[in-house]
Amino acid sequence: MSSSRVSDGNSPAKENEKEGSRGSTLKFNKKHPRPIEAWSRAISIRQACHSSLSTKYAKFDKSMNTVNVTLTALSSSAIFASMHPTGGSSGTSYLPFGAGAIAVASTILQSVQKALQYAQLAEQHKVANRQLTKIKFRLEVITGENFEDDGTLNMERLTEWVREYEDLLESAPIIPQYLFEKEREKVALREEGEAWEYMKNDSDGKIIAGMKRTSSFVYVDDNKQDDDDSTVENETMKAKKTKRVSEAM
Repeated sequence: MSSSRVSDGNSPAKENEKEGSRGSTLKFNKKHPRPIEAWSRAISIRQACHSSLSTKYAKFDKSMNTVNVTLTALSSSAIFASMHPTGGSSGTSYLPFGAGAIAVASTILQSVQKALQYAQLAEQHKVANRQLTKIKFRLEVITGENFEDDGTLNMERLTEWVREYEDLLESAPIIPQYLFEKEREKVALREEGEAWEYMKNDSDGKIIAGMKRTSSFVYVDDNKQDDDDSTVENETMKAKKTKRVSEAM
């Protein structure tokens, strides 16, 4: 499985290249605003990826430790049983060979576990997730609820944040491409469905009902709805009256 360090198209590194050197201060440009919201979304995606990978590698490491401890216990039991036979020699002659085979399997498993370094990978992704949480909080402190570069942001603080974000991306462990794309789709679906149960009344007395996974709204006039209900009720009463007359005839 091939893995690569994932980078989104609106990364701060590419934005800084437009300014010149990496140490230059960002400046407000109305024609090329900074993608603040895209940066925040990318951080959320990376947080989900690092959290998932940390849990995954931690489970792998615990599973291998459990198997290794079990093999060691079986090997030790077989060695002690072969040293103190209780029955005939034919029943215990295979115990030393079994103990040796289990010991070899345990040694191989320990070598594989050391080479894969699941425990270290789990810790690295856990640390990266914590750092992304801190840096996302700092971005929210700088921007507040305004995720648009409209000239009101503190560009010096934003420049410092961009440098820290770039350093974090360079030092963070690798995220597989397939996992990044998977988490990006989840975030997109979650953002699209944020207002699907939203409902409120406007000043004209109309009901604004948010549709599921859409950003459109349906406007329903209360007066028109009452007229429609009255029409349906009148039609129902007329049908019942016609039915009674036909039965009487």
